[in-house]
Amino acid sequence: MKEEILALRASGKTYDAIKAELGCSKATINYYCSKDGKEKLFRRNQAYVRSKIIQLKLALGGKCSVCGYGKCQEALEFHHPDPSNKDAKYNGITHMLNSCSFKKAETEAHKCVLLCANCHREIHAGWGFTGNTRPILRASV
Repeated sequence: MKEEILALRASGKTYDAIKAELGCSKATINYYCSKDGKEKLFRRNQAYVRSKIIQLKLALGGKCSVCGYGKCQEALEFHHPDPSNKDAKYNGITHMLNSCSFKKAETEAHKCVLLCANCHREIHAGWGFTGNTRPILRASV
């Protein structure tokens, strides 16, 4: 499709004419024709995914379920206490947001608990927890 779009544009056709002829969106045409179209699309998608990840983290309480850390949302991670419930088609919530609907990613996120990076590493290292541990957080490597 890229070659067809570029050829039609080089022949002087407008975005509307290309859209009518090929049946693709103006965004697709812009993606291939604009020098910075790919970069703009990437930045816009990246911002969307970041905002949705933060929204999902806040829906899960916005803090680590073990130690209570909540200062930086980017330091919080999703952990599946039961790995057998994990949707194996996707490599994490971020991948789901890039590949399918927010609703599907939200459903997957609700199978998780929110952990800070340190507690998450300790779980996967088999260290367990000290202090107030909820039963759902038992180590699942």
